[in-house]
Amino acid sequence: MKCLRKGLIWECVRGDLMMADKRIGAEIGHRVVGSAILQLITAGMYSDPLIVFREYIQNSADALESVVQDRRAEVRIALDQSRRMICIRDNGPGLSVDEASDVLVRVASSDKDQAKNRGFRGIGRLVGLAFAGSVVFFTRRNSDEDVTRVEWNRSAMQAACERFDFVADVIRACVRISSHRGSEWPSSFFEVQICGIALHSASVLLNRDTVRRYIGQVCPVPFSLSFPFRESAYNVFQQDPLNRELDIYLEGDSHPIVRPHHSAVSLSHSRDYAYSSFERIEINSLDGLSPSAIGWVAHWAYAGAIPMREGVRGIRARRGNIQIGSDVLFDHLFKEERFNRWCVGELYIMNSRIVPNARRDYFEHNADLRDFENQLGAVLHRLATRCRAVSSSRNRERRLADSLEAIRSAHALAVSGFVDISDAKSIVRKALAALAVIRRSAEDGETGGSGLVDKCALVESEFRTIDWEKVNHIDVGIPRVDMRAYRRVFGAVVECANSSTEALRLIRAVIKRMAG
Repeated sequence: MKCLRKGLIWECVRGDLMMADKRIGAEIGHRVVGSAILQLITAGMYSDPLIVFREYIQNSADALESVVQDRRAEVRIALDQSRRMICIRDNGPGLSVDEASDVLVRVASSDKDQAKNRGFRGIGRLVGLAFAGSVVFFTRRNSDEDVTRVEWNRSAMQAACERFDFVADVIRACVRISSHRGSEWPSSFFEVQICGIALHSASVLLNRDTVRRYIGQVCPVPFSLSFPFRESAYNVFQQDPLNRELDIYLEGDSHPIVRPHHSAVSLSHSRDYAYSSFERIEINSLDGLSPSAIGWVAHWAYAGAIPMREGVRGIRARRGNIQIGSDVLFDHLFKEERFNRWCVGELYIMNSRIVPNARRDYFEHNADLRDFENQLGAVLHRLATRCRAVSSSRNRERRLADSLEAIRSAHALAVSGFVDISDAKSIVRKALAALAVIRRSAEDGETGGSGLVDKCALVESEFRTIDWEKVNHIDVGIPRVDMRAYRRVFGAVVECANSSTEALRLIRAVIKRMAG
């Protein structure tokens, strides 16, 4: 460094500032970036192995944007468990020999336009090295060219990081470029092979169901035909210039992967709730000239937290039709984060100043993001209020239904013949008074529907049509001479019991004991 400073001073004295700038640039270009950066952007950045699919499919989506719209954009994925290898190939335009030798060797350098592409930092292509022994790229632009092969080797990289201080030296040690001929390759394509997947990651990365579920939630695949608001959702994000979808196939599947939204929300194997309505959402930008985000919410019965296995819970965000973060992305904007688990919806980020961070698990903080969060917070507060109101109504209806069931027990006690007619009629009067309260609550709209009103009417009819003469002569298995004494005892049981149900149970237990 002393030599650098001396040279700079001498050249400045001579007035040759341009030459000094060039020498400083050369020195910085060779020495300012340390080799630790490679460890940081591979093993240090990622913890979820499934992210490899997001990063490589994201690159495919950017490449396939240039493919003519009448041609299906395809990505095919092969999972080889025996060799612990993943192969991801797209039918995009590919790279020429010169492009591949340049682009696929760069680190944190990209020609992509942030406003027009999903990835733009130039680090995602190395994500496979966080979970595997090597990442190998194959590509070509047309059938007249050889296929270019670029391999990054993790072991060589780790060894070189211990030997060399600067990233350029490490890259020279761990990257190999070669060319291949062969008619088995497509005329234009791009392929990445993730080889020697670590054992601790293989159980996730090579699990077909897990991979299919992840891609369906995160990547730009079509909505299922069974989703009732499919066309409505498409109409919302047609404004997004990066809305193109890909046909992504797992090797061996006859149909491409689709989004996990279906005809209903399933809380369990026996409880399915159909979607009821669709709501469009728009978040304005700071300048008010264009939206920061557009999106939708699919309303349903809001009967509780949606299981994670459904793959649809939570208000989610997408940029370039690829999910940012996970279902808990906006938990912090809910006053009660549990209500985010009740919601189904998506936001498509349109504002180029709202930028996903390097891990793509949230956004870089700036004024546009704060404004976006403030507006979205108001929307989510309204959703949470709706969830809470529906939940309160449902709980109130459940309590009233339980009370109605207790009144049915009072009817059973009154007509059982176990108590005096005067006590039975007293039970009926109290039950009818309680029934009137339940019916008023149902009719006032405090509960979910008319079903409870109809049930109340039916129970009231049963009470008012009791044949007391018939009740008085019911044979309960007790000699008639002893009935008066028993009924006095049973009347005391009714007074002491917490409910008609409990009283009826105790009385039957006494009779059974006496009979034994």
